[in-house]
Amino acid sequence: MKQILLSLALLGTAVCRAETPADRTADSLLRCGDWFALERLLAEAENTLTPAARLRTRAMTDARFRRFEASNNAILALLADPQTAPEWQGALVGQLLSNYRMAGDHATAAALYAQLRQQDTDPAHRDAHDNAQGFFDTLAALPAMRLERPDHDVEIPFRLETAGRGMLLGIDAEINGQSAPFIIDTGCAEFSFASEEFARTHGIRPLDFELAVSGVSGSQRSRLGIADSLRIGPMTLYNAVFVISDAPAVSTYRVDAVLGCNFLLEAGVVEVLGARRRLRFPVGEAASEPEAPNIYMDNNGLCYVRAEADSHPVVLQFDSGNTKSTLSKVYFDKYREEIEAACPEREFRTGGVGGAQEGRAYVKPTVALDIEGCRCPLYDTEITYTTTLAHETGEDGSLGVDFLLCCDRVRIDYRAMRITPAGGGQTELLRTTPRPAQSVPAYDRPATEIWQSKNRRAAVRIDVQPAAR
Repeated sequence: MKQILLSLALLGTAVCRAETPADRTADSLLRCGDWFALERLLAEAENTLTPAARLRTRAMTDARFRRFEASNNAILALLADPQTAPEWQGALVGQLLSNYRMAGDHATAAALYAQLRQQDTDPAHRDAHDNAQGFFDTLAALPAMRLERPDHDVEIPFRLETAGRGMLLGIDAEINGQSAPFIIDTGCAEFSFASEEFARTHGIRPLDFELAVSGVSGSQRSRLGIADSLRIGPMTLYNAVFVISDAPAVSTYRVDAVLGCNFLLEAGVVEVLGARRRLRFPVGEAASEPEAPNIYMDNNGLCYVRAEADSHPVVLQFDSGNTKSTLSKVYFDKYREEIEAACPEREFRTGGVGGAQEGRAYVKPTVALDIEGCRCPLYDTEITYTTTLAHETGEDGSLGVDFLLCCDRVRIDYRAMRITPAGGGQTELLRTTPRPAQSVPAYDRPATEIWQSKNRRAAVRIDVQPAAR
């Protein structure tokens, strides 16, 4: 639903001098961002890479699978080597900054950025540098976020709330001691989200820093805020950071509070038990033998899943803020002939924070989604082909709430970077396409505007953009 975007010129495409066939393969995969292929290359043929290429590949690939310490070590070794090509140094420093940020080490990120901006004295870049430095300094000044939980498994009920053509996952939580409903959003990267009114009435303290929030269309200035405590069942997240915004809530009903990835990443592992309408947070579980990751996280904190759709290999954004899974123009362009021959068309409308977009989409009655050998049927799936949405960055589509309900259990392990579905499907539930909501939940304001959306995508970027160098 929301993602944080730190656009650094330092993270631009780097050019390396490949020396061996394996080096050239790694270089090609780095250029196109095929992280799963790079992970396989490191597992199967790491010793065929030259030392410098091995470190470069490790530096960038380990970061995507949240092995930040290993990535940092590789980056620091390369930066200390006078043989490292100058064209790689900027990309490496930019990745190091992103690693500190994604790992929550904002003090180190702030200190590093302060050093970087000293190298650019162009007055035209001052405002952009001040904005980026302010972002890091603001987060560095906050008390550390921490999760307290019992040393046993925790189960919490969730509810399904109709929204457009799909559903959202809702839970009840306590924020600063006050009970409130939240939507669970795996695509709400890095922070959680609250409307201005929700923040005001539930004691989320706004911070003295503004930043740009841009959604499906348009953008709006927003603020960061902090809640002393956020309690979900017997688990309490202290010092939870929120994005506070009243960007237009263009959806089937207003969403005032979103539980984002800052809580989910702290919990580490969450299981969605669709048939039982429960969330399970296991503790102390680890695989007897490590398995290869099938999800990676980009530098903005969004997760992408390796899967097959109708036997086609795909990479899909994992976003429970999407009420219903969709396939993108990227997927359409790959398999256009097959889609046009078999699928009907209809009007497509999607919206969220920042506005709405309209276009046309093909509709597949059934998509056979396969993850780790488990078939997860998706029904009435729209394939957009006239519109590239603001949150799309080249993926084949988005896995929404219907994916989380298509099996008895979907396990999301942010430590091992794996999603594992298991059990039989919730076929009857998923075959029934909900009608657009005709009323808003009781906790929404009476003035909430409702429109007949086909999908709800409230993808949001928060732009902290230093100037290009």
